[in-house]
Amino acid sequence: FLVAQSEPVQNNFTYAHVRCTIDETFDGTTKSNVKIQNTGDIPAYIRARIVVTWKDTSGNVSAAVPVKDSDYTMTMGTGWTKGTDGYWYCKTTVNPDDFTPELITECKKTDNANAPKDYYDLSVEILADAIQSEPASAVTEAWGEDNPLSKSGN
Repeated sequence: FLVAQSEPVQNNFTYAHVRCTIDETFDGTTKSNVKIQNTGDIPAYIRARIVVTWKDTSGNVSAAVPVKDSDYTMTMGTGWTKGTDGYWYCKTTVNPDDFTPELITECKKTDNANAPKDYYDLSVEILADAIQSEPASAVTEAWGEDNPLSKSGN
């Protein structure tokens, strides 16, 4: 009997990292130049939810909801499309270290805003998600078939 033995082959896999961070300017009254950076190491699709509330200094959120164009104004940037799920979707993939187009150009409270009591102020929070752009089915599997990126063939 002949016996042959070889050394085991070790396969090392390097996982991709998908991450994003929000970049914005806030001068105390106006939020502007809101963009999202792909801080991962592969091209990604990015989506964002804009949450507008009344908050007090302790972080408590009022049940009253601010009304756009009455309590605050918000100018949206281009390069995004709003999904039926309430998220805004960047229309293009974003390469590592690159930024999306501006999501919000400018947002600020109006002079005649109807904030509950004197100690509540306008809060505009951006919640962002990123997902790998390849394979193309990844965005549909993770974000559902109703997201605008699935419909556009991206």
